[in-house]
Amino acid sequence: MKKACFTSLFTLLLLVSCVTPFGERNPVISRFNTRNGVLATFKQEGVVSRISVVLKEDEFFGVIEGNFSKTRAKKFISESDLSAFGYDRLAEKYGEIYFSFPANGLVFFSNEKSDGPDLREGSFDMELSRELMSGKYGFFTENLSLLPAETGAADLPDDKINFILVSESEGKSIVRFSVTDKKDSDALLKFLKADYVKNLKLSGQKIDVEELKDVIFQSGLDVYFVSDSLFGGVLQNGK
Repeated sequence: MKKACFTSLFTLLLLVSCVTPFGERNPVISRFNTRNGVLATFKQEGVVSRISVVLKEDEFFGVIEGNFSKTRAKKFISESDLSAFGYDRLAEKYGEIYFSFPANGLVFFSNEKSDGPDLREGSFDMELSRELMSGKYGFFTENLSLLPAETGAADLPDDKINFILVSESEGKSIVRFSVTDKKDSDALLKFLKADYVKNLKLSGQKIDVEELKDVIFQSGLDVYFVSDSLFGGVLQNGK
């Protein structure tokens, strides 16, 4: 049920595209408290410029940024049939969804009635924020079990991974696995390559050793996986 609700909210975020951003130099997501949660951010075209949310076990909060007035935002939210965006499934998991409109170009939403999340207590890294915002979408979590099942993340050795960050560049999904120990980094690299090759064989695809170097590789201690799928496939059987 939890992962189904996460998927519903991702759908909601992608579809509610009818909301002035904080900007690249001081992104609002850099002040989110992401502990024990999944941070997802989506770049939009048109009136809405970006939608971001943090999903946790018993709570969620997010922000819609864009070029719109408070009046327009309130009208859209009040007149829209949110059930079309998975609202009912979200309400079943989290309860009521509340919206607040602190300024033009900014809408907060959460499952708790407030003026918005307390951004003063967040400490999400500025560099990671910009990496997440570099493409059309970005995902970040320190808890792999919270990722949707289709990522295949449940099969990863999560006790060796500090966090997973997924970003987009030129249509490619780039998965960054943060690891602090050389031995663990090498083991993860070997694990990912073995799983990737195994699934290529199962699907009858040709294995190109040189191409593999551009798909799964190390940079420092971090391990990267580049793919065409949304979550980078993470594991090929997660596609």
